Amino acid sequence: FDALRSMGAASAREAVQANAKATEHREFVEAWIHGVKAPLASCELIAERVAEPERSQLASELDRMARKVDAALWYARADCAVNDYAIREVRVAEICRSVCRTNARFLIEHGCIPAIDIDEATTVLADKKQVAFVITQLVENAAKYGASHVRFAEKRVRSRDGAGSIELRVE
Repeated sequence: FDALRSMGAASAREAVQANAKATEHREFVEAWIHGVKAPLASCELIAERVAEPERSQLASELDRMARKVDAALWYARADCAVNDYAIREVRVAEICRSVCRTNARFLIEHGCIPAIDIDEATTVLADKKQVAFVITQLVENAAKYGASHVRFAEKRVRSRDGAGSIELRVE
């Protein structure tokens, strides 16, 4: 019994240490990512003074870097995302438009045309940042792998008990 109690206490200490180390690592990664954002923004301002066609190429690469930094931050926070959720009523079409605007240069470069077939009044309860991140990943992958069009549509679903939900379809 004493040996089991001792092993249990040792395991508990190890778990606490592992959690502390993981938290410290996540905080370091988040701080590093936020630290990279300032020089990236400075580079974007400097790029505006560069002549064409280099300006477009530079802007494209800076956009790509910004997307990678945002993805790294999202993944760094994935284990503790519950702390970052802000569930609110959001307009689905607005999020899709915002993602397309943010990724406009990327979509144009890849010849991918977005179409948003969603009622402007359609709202859902969701975390806007999380939804935008997932939609961004879908749009980027679609364009990167050859889609000439990406269409956003909604589908209203009713369950047997009368409860409803809205599916966002990205085709």
